[in-house]
Amino acid sequence: MISSTTEFRPPFSVKNSIELSEHLAPIPPPPGSILISFDVVGLYPNIPLQPTRERMEELLNEAQVPEFLVSEFTTLLKTCLSPNFCQFNDKFYKLPPDIGIPIGSPLGSLIGEVFMSRLENEIFQSGHPLLNHIFIWRRYMDDIFCVWTGPEALLHNFLNFLNDLYPSIKFTLEIGGKMINFLDLTILAQPNKFEFKIYRKPTTTDILIHGSSFCPFPHKISAFNSFIHRLVSLPLSPATFHQEVSILKHLALSNMINIDVAGLVRRKTLR
Repeated sequence: MISSTTEFRPPFSVKNSIELSEHLAPIPPPPGSILISFDVVGLYPNIPLQPTRERMEELLNEAQVPEFLVSEFTTLLKTCLSPNFCQFNDKFYKLPPDIGIPIGSPLGSLIGEVFMSRLENEIFQSGHPLLNHIFIWRRYMDDIFCVWTGPEALLHNFLNFLNDLYPSIKFTLEIGGKMINFLDLTILAQPNKFEFKIYRKPTTTDILIHGSSFCPFPHKISAFNSFIHRLVSLPLSPATFHQEVSILKHLALSNMINIDVAGLVRRKTLR
């Protein structure tokens, strides 16, 4: 059994896959560790609102916001969350009392992030013995990438612990072993380092804005600008890098976008 207490990386949220790769690149995975991921089932409609409001108030107090502003903010927040109605197929639905926020609500991302932050604090302050087997924990919203150093048989015990924290919040578990797909990355645990590839779902198509459309040219190449930014920002191996350049050339050709992909990559890399 491998304990990771001395090497443990604290819980940490990431903004995107580029930031995740930057965190992982300098860290060698422990021998015998496996890659796993957790995902919350239907986060928004199942968020406990009372603990979330309490966490917001704590954060405002920690930031030394004047008390009258904190009180006004919490009152307005309760007002915004209290109706808790949503509409689907011309029918209106009312969520359970103090549970959930409708998907698409302007407050959804804020409420979700604050709740997940509180949940992480509760997890890692619980003193649960299985926490010793977590070497890395990185979260993007409600998707969590984890490096586990304990026996695989104990993973379901840890999953049960997570699912017992709040009745409405349930996690799923994916065990990837030495390789796992997370966000738009394929992450591989090599003996001395993590390696990365760009992951596309099996349902991904080659369809982008076609070159013959009436869209402005900057709109037609906006996807390529995003793809190239990701390409030059990730710590990819030379073989993986050139493979992705070939994919981008294919996408430009199949969508009749007249651009020099290799030239754009060179300029972006130099910048």
